[in-house]
Amino acid sequence: MKRFHFSPTKLNETPNQDDLRVVYIGSSRAPDELKGFDENLTEYDSCEACEKHIKKVESERKFLLILKGFLPKTALENLYQIQSIYILKEKYQKLEDTSQNHRKIIGIFDDVDTLINRLHKDIILGYGTDLPISISPLHEIKNEQSLTKVDGNTLMFLWEQIFLNYLVHPMTSTMEQLKTDMLKQCELDYKHDKVQLQLIKTFGENCSDNNALEWYSKDCFLYRILNKAFRTRNIDLMCKFQYFIIHLYQNFQRLSKSQEKTCSVVYRGQIMKKSELEKLKSNIGRLISINTILSTSCNKDIAYSFILGADDGVIFKINIPDGSEKSFRPFVDISQFSTMPWEGEVLFFLGTVFSLDSVQHLPDLPCIIELTLNNDPVNHLRKLVSIFAPGNQMNTDMYLSIMKTSEPYQIIQGFFNLIVDPFIKEIKSNHHLIMQTDDFNMIERYYHILTGKPFSLSNSPTMMAYIHFAFVLSNLGFYDKAIRLYEQVLSLDNISSTSPQFLVIHIIIGHLYYHSSQYDQASLHYAIVLSILDEENLLTGELYRYIADIKRKNGDVYTSLLYYQEALKSAKNRYIPSLRHIYLEIIDILEKQENVGEAVAYKSQLNEINPKEYYISVSTWGNSNLLDDCRNQLNNEQQPIERADLLYKIGLHYEVQGHFKEALEHLLQAKDLYITQPPSWDRFPRHLPILFDNIAMLYLLFKDYLKALIMWRKAIDIRISFVPY
Repeated sequence: MKRFHFSPTKLNETPNQDDLRVVYIGSSRAPDELKGFDENLTEYDSCEACEKHIKKVESERKFLLILKGFLPKTALENLYQIQSIYILKEKYQKLEDTSQNHRKIIGIFDDVDTLINRLHKDIILGYGTDLPISISPLHEIKNEQSLTKVDGNTLMFLWEQIFLNYLVHPMTSTMEQLKTDMLKQCELDYKHDKVQLQLIKTFGENCSDNNALEWYSKDCFLYRILNKAFRTRNIDLMCKFQYFIIHLYQNFQRLSKSQEKTCSVVYRGQIMKKSELEKLKSNIGRLISINTILSTSCNKDIAYSFILGADDGVIFKINIPDGSEKSFRPFVDISQFSTMPWEGEVLFFLGTVFSLDSVQHLPDLPCIIELTLNNDPVNHLRKLVSIFAPGNQMNTDMYLSIMKTSEPYQIIQGFFNLIVDPFIKEIKSNHHLIMQTDDFNMIERYYHILTGKPFSLSNSPTMMAYIHFAFVLSNLGFYDKAIRLYEQVLSLDNISSTSPQFLVIHIIIGHLYYHSSQYDQASLHYAIVLSILDEENLLTGELYRYIADIKRKNGDVYTSLLYYQEALKSAKNRYIPSLRHIYLEIIDILEKQENVGEAVAYKSQLNEINPKEYYISVSTWGNSNLLDDCRNQLNNEQQPIERADLLYKIGLHYEVQGHFKEALEHLLQAKDLYITQPPSWDRFPRHLPILFDNIAMLYLLFKDYLKALIMWRKAIDIRISFVPY
């Protein structure tokens, strides 16, 4: 192996910044709305000035152009750095839609709000695969995060660890196919760079798990793109480079197994913002996952040399316990290969987990951040079982005890067979229960009714994780498991017994008990909420509706009718999500009682309601007649969004009927169409996550765990990034 060197990033080196840039070209200043959307918006008054600047850019940066009142010139549009073009019309201006002749034009927009909405969605679908929590201004989408904050209950930490496991241990793809996909992506990214194209060709000819570290050390396309993917946690880009990441992991593994432990403490010096340091200080005692390949040194003086003279430099002191050589993520001493072996350089692989022990401030010295390698997969797997399958805890402990001397990958693979196989079997046998509930819709609507504000999970990542996974479980018909997760949400420290979150979650738990036919438990949770609300609250009418449903299920039609009528009185002609359902139930009861006059009166009132305003209704997925109607409507002459909607509906019908292969085919077609032509703004944050959730579930049934994890993550990212109102 050639000698190579991995030095920590020095003081002000920030490679791959600003991978995406929005540019405005117009004779007048950019609208304030655009400046508010992207505080780094670049403005030009002519195409020539913009073109001159863009031609100088040699990095992987891509540009999104907004043109005010004109169509682009061919020369400008042909610049490879330009990803997409959006045209903003002048007031009363008529511009012919010639997008067929301009392949990069996304659309011609009458107003800036519509343009921003489309731009926002395109960025999320095309670039922000793994978004930070808040994406209101554009610069936050590009936040580079090398540390992932987790605590013992954070499900997203477990997601990342399992995702990385299947990234480096492919189950459904061959290495040859992964290699082809990666080379195509590299050739596309560097099609105008002859030097890099030659390197890509050489890489394709001789890269292996024996020289992957050498390739990673080169100052070429691999290091730049791969580290961009790691820092931004771009899962699509990481998957494009799966071929190389696998070789890199195998290279780490081989070296790690052949080496004796050289030092028990390593160090790293780096610059750290004050806000990041404060974040670490507030999370002492928790776990952190490093999202890049981490370079450290056995030599403390080397680490200090990298922050010499810097006011905001810190030192990471990392303890490596005995027995860590057989860890979930490998680490290697590369001194023997380095041009500077005295540095004692030690590399930790992507996703390595550490305990955050302390943050020490010493007089006139850099801050010391002490970590301990905590890379045992067994503890992580036990946590996963305690959350999702507590009934399997004994079997899991027995299995982990037997497998404790096995390789980490073998432990994880066997664990998934033990835990996931029963889930898959249950889903297949109870497919008719899929999509019978709509928790997220109910949470959003009820929270808005209580507060007048949109429900957002962005300020509470822990609550977000629990609610999302609870929703996934209830969507699959695992109501008991979903209830347990919702109950854990209620136990979070920040939720008081009178808060809107507390009330809404109790309603959801009651709703799931209702679908489990546990009517007494459902009534108990509804009663808790009713005891806090007054008669004037709109949700009181919703709760009377749910109690009426229970009474009717129990055969008490008389009391059921009274509660439905009481629900209407409580609503007092105001909007409540279940209004249409309440009218239909009353009419049905009256008609069966042959009370025709009253039934006609209620029908008259029902006809005055706009059905599109009422979103919470009984599921009709799996209805064979509706499936036939959707298939008959499907044709190639439809607009992309209309065709996508039909494919989406057909896929869900197939899924509920248990035709999983056909369901996946139709949902994937719908996904591709939605990405090129996103649904309207009001449907986007509700529609897309459910689509991704269901695709993920189908991949799970076919045991394509990596694709399932990716799709679930996409659903989470969209949900936490959008405000529904």
